[in-house]
Amino acid sequence: MLEGAIPLVYFLVKLTALALVIFWLGKYFLRLYFGLRQSSSQRDARQQHSPMKLQAYERLALFCERTSIPQLIFRLNAPGISAKDLTAAILVSIQKEYEHNMSQQIYVSHKLWQIIRLAKDDV
Repeated sequence: MLEGAIPLVYFLVKLTALALVIFWLGKYFLRLYFGLRQSSSQRDARQQHSPMKLQAYERLALFCERTSIPQLIFRLNAPGISAKDLTAAILVSIQKEYEHNMSQQIYVSHKLWQIIRLAKDDV
């Protein structure tokens, strides 16, 4: 009776080992396939957002330039304007520039946006 069972057990062990190898290979290739699809879609998303990110950096650099004290005085100074009126005009101009560029914060890091806010408040 045991003599007939040994070939059956041997066959079952080989079949189980083969099933495990097939399962492992299937799992490996599925992960590879879905990983490549995911990285491809991430790469496409990055390529679409790259120009927007670059434009955001350009606009924020322009914001810093336009809100510098010499630029503001040059742009807003008019003959006969009082210091109090010039100060008010400068503050209004800074606030408008900031509001105009506020949407750019979604394209830049949180740390950079904090720097922009500090620059606005510092002027």
